[in-house]
Amino acid sequence: MFEEIGDDYVVLLRMHYLIANQIDIKGYEDFAIDVSNYNNVSNLYLISDCLVTDYSSVMFDYGILKRPQIFFAYDLEKYEGELRGFYLDYMKDLPGPITTKADDLIEQLKNIDYIKNEYEDNLNKFYDRFCSKEQGNAAKIIGDMIHNEIQENL
Repeated sequence: MFEEIGDDYVVLLRMHYLIANQIDIKGYEDFAIDVSNYNNVSNLYLISDCLVTDYSSVMFDYGILKRPQIFFAYDLEKYEGELRGFYLDYMKDLPGPITTKADDLIEQLKNIDYIKNEYEDNLNKFYDRFCSKEQGNAAKIIGDMIHNEIQENL
């Protein structure tokens, strides 16, 4: 990946906590930056041009931005059949392309503008279905509900 896109891209790696300590990026620090311990993932979304994920629910949070997403599902058959399954139709409902091979992922990253255009309808449908209700004040609403419930029961 570094050889193919290293001159044009910086990759922010926010890895699952079970593998965050298992990946060595020595020698690639100018290309791949480990942000696994960065405390506010929302800031990372805002500075990114594209999300690469697998099955993570980060797709819903990132979907609010209507930016390209690529799904790197290198273990798709195992995940779908043996591990967990999906909470949506993984093959139809995603707002971006699915790839199972690293070479294909690199090619997709080279063509982010194409993906943005090609998957615009998917992105909009995904946004309308999963993100359009987000107003940025969900925590306040829940906090107010809890506060009102406590006040009523005093």
